[in-house]
Amino acid sequence: MAVKKVILPKIGEVSLYKRKGAKSMRISISHEGGVRLTLPKWTPYSAGIAFIGSHIDWINAHRVPDMPGFSTNMRIGKAHKLVFITDPTIKKVSTRITLNEARVILPIGIEPDSESAQKFAKTVTLRTLKYEAEELLPKKLNLLADLHGFSYNQIKIKQLKTRWGSCNNFKQITLSFYLMQLPWELIDYVILHELTHTKVLAHGPKFWEEFNKHLPNAKAFKKQINTYKPVIDTTL
Repeated sequence: MAVKKVILPKIGEVSLYKRKGAKSMRISISHEGGVRLTLPKWTPYSAGIAFIGSHIDWINAHRVPDMPGFSTNMRIGKAHKLVFITDPTIKKVSTRITLNEARVILPIGIEPDSESAQKFAKTVTLRTLKYEAEELLPKKLNLLADLHGFSYNQIKIKQLKTRWGSCNNFKQITLSFYLMQLPWELIDYVILHELTHTKVLAHGPKFWEEFNKHLPNAKAFKKQINTYKPVIDTTL
C-alpha cells in the first residue's frame, strides 16, 4: 500500500495511504493523535490533501487534546492519588503503589516537572489503573452478570486504546483498565454492553433490544461515554 507523508498547516504530519480496494476517502486518527487518510489507488494525492484541508475542524475536534503534566495530588482511578516524594538517600527515580497513593520517589536534584520524573509518573499511573481495574472490575462483572442473568467464561484486563471493552464468541470479555477513570454508571454501561454480547454478538436491532432490557435508555449512556477517551486523564 503506497504511502505519502505531508506536513499541513494547522494539522501537522498527515499520512496518505493509497489502497487498491478503497472506494472513497476516509480519515482516521490514531490513539496518539496521528492523522491518516486512506484513498482509492486512482485518486491523486492533491485531491487527498484538499479533502484533509476541508475537514480540519473535524480532525482537531476528534484529536486527543494536549494534557497538562502529571502533578502532585492528581487523582488516579477510584482510590489513588499521585504524589512526588524527594528522598535524599536514593540516586535513581523509583515508583511505588500503596493503598491510596501512586508514589514517584525522586533523588535530590530531580524536579517533578522534569522529563525523567514525568516519565515515571506516567508509568506508575498506568500501573495503578491496571491494579485498580484488576481488583474492582472482575467483582463488578460478577455482580452484574448474576443480577441480570448473564454468564461468561473469562475476563481479561488490558490497556485497550481504541475501545472500552470487547467480547468474543467464546464469551471471553476483555475490559480496558482506563475504565477506572469513568463514572461508575458508565463502567456499568460498558460491562452490561459486553455481557449483552454473550447473548447477541453482533450490533443491530436485536442487540439493542436485549441491551435495553437490562439498561433502559442504553443509547443515552452511549452518547455520554463518547465524550471520554481511553487515555490517561491528567485533569482529574
